[in-house]
Amino acid sequence: MDSILYERDFHAWALEQASALRKLAEERVNLPLDLPHLIEEVEDMANNELDVVEGNLTQVILHLLKLEWSAEVEPRRHWMVETASFRANALRRLKRSPTVQGRIDLSGIYADAREQFVALRPDLAATVPETSAYTVDQLLQRGWCPINRHGISDNN
Repeated sequence: MDSILYERDFHAWALEQASALRKLAEERVNLPLDLPHLIEEVEDMANNELDVVEGNLTQVILHLLKLEWSAEVEPRRHWMVETASFRANALRRLKRSPTVQGRIDLSGIYADAREQFVALRPDLAATVPETSAYTVDQLLQRGWCPINRHGISDNN
């Protein structure tokens, strides 16, 4: 067993273990194991890492859209604090499972966040781009924020 891989990259380890279980199932080894369900559960553990990171990054994007497009001053600090929290959660998971970063569906999570933003601000539906101007690196960069479209500065 590769316990070093487990410590270094849980996502890669779980996928490797699912593959090993699949080979074991193909060999029709007579063990008291429910291999099909074990394989499914181990793959679900790996995919959960991606789901958690993408869920946090969806929230980062939603908050960045608010920070970029809103003319409102009052909730900005709250949005920035929440952005930092969601980033920290994503970074914590990526530290545990670095291979997840290469599987992030930026266009999909941006579309989800944009849809949520437009539900809050339907007046901006035609203005906010349909494709992300943000990169995954920007989403993960502590403190990074797009410039506000109304000239509001957060450096006060």
